[in-house]
Amino acid sequence: MDNKAFLTGTDQAYGFKPPAGTARSMRASRIIGRDVNSRAGKDIGKIKDLVVDVDTGNVKYAVLSFDPSWFTAGKLFAFPLTSFKVENDKDELMLDVDKNMLASMKNFDADKWGSLNDLNRDNLVNTLPQSAVAK
Repeated sequence: MDNKAFLTGTDQAYGFKPPAGTARSMRASRIIGRDVNSRAGKDIGKIKDLVVDVDTGNVKYAVLSFDPSWFTAGKLFAFPLTSFKVENDKDELMLDVDKNMLASMKNFDADKWGSLNDLNRDNLVNTLPQSAVAK
């Protein structure tokens, strides 16, 4: 079911029209473990987990581990899903950061997540300038 041409043809045959614009839906199982690429298309890390607000059903943030050539192994970073650009034709995730930006970003130890319900937990979530996320 990963063949986009087949899915598009099936949708058209049954009269289904995908939503206009850039709206995208992906299964969590397809996001967790997915490689994340830099703007240049190089693999920079992997989505380790998604944290969900059970009351609202919203994904609060994605947890990313960077490749050791980018940042110290064992450190994780939290980014809102809106920080990732989805390449429409490739189903790939892209995060527009560079190594210098990572040095000033908030991170936490992979084996010390702490309480996900801590009121200050959202302070760990990194946001990118809108220009870096713009499509």
